Amino acid sequence: MGRVVKPFDSYSAWYRIYFSLYIVLTVIGVLNILTGVFVTRATEISVLEKDLILHSQKARERSAVTGLWELFREIDKKHCGTVDTDQLTRYLSHEDGRAYFAALQLNCDSAKEMISLLDPGRTGMVSMK
Repeated sequence: MGRVVKPFDSYSAWYRIYFSLYIVLTVIGVLNILTGVFVTRATEISVLEKDLILHSQKARERSAVTGLWELFREIDKKHCGTVDTDQLTRYLSHEDGRAYFAALQLNCDSAKEMISLLDPGRTGMVSMK
């Protein structure tokens, strides 16, 4: 650096200081711009992450609804469009039925609890319509 600032000595020692200050401020300015670019990019990525999380949650909900429809179709052996406590109890008595409920993240210990959650009218049956 001595060679770069040596020509300024012939004018004044202050030019060395001014030149050094110019270099320092230029470096700080460039670093500030780079930091701004990185912060902006990080903000864009966080917005994309939020969108991905929402999309993933909606996909899980659609999958759960589809799984419930398939579950009720499988339980409804009479094809009448409703599931009652007896049908649900029989389904839950089999190991496959309990495993399917666990796969859908349903944790009901008895068929009556499940019917009461899905049956707002308290008819003892759940309609698939």
